[in-house]
Amino acid sequence: MKIWIDDQINDPETPRRHTPDGYVGVTNFDQFKETLETAIAKGEPIEVIDFDNDLGTGEKEGHEILSWLADNYPEIILGDTKIEIHSANPIEREAMKKQLESYERNREIMLSTKDRESPWKEAEK
Repeated sequence: MKIWIDDQINDPETPRRHTPDGYVGVTNFDQFKETLETAIAKGEPIEVIDFDNDLGTGEKEGHEILSWLADNYPEIILGDTKIEIHSANPIEREAMKKQLESYERNREIMLSTKDRESPWKEAEK
């Protein structure tokens, strides 16, 4: 599966932001999470995840989704899945690239912490 994250996938004014052929388009975190976890449950490999950052007022931004993915599925970020960023926001695009570089530099730590109990467990209640 290839996932395209962009809030403008249906906007007739921005055709280059529409979901490319062969991709599943999602516009927000909830859709992304559902699509990803359904694919994982079915054993479907995630080939590509392509991120926009600015996903609209009140929505998680792409860098937040990337952080969630790293926290919950580091094996996807650090495995065979190709992570791409198509955000038109140059500052956030660069920040997300640096975020990915940091994950790669800290590969062993990232992979080993997935199954640890959250230090924020009590605060999350």
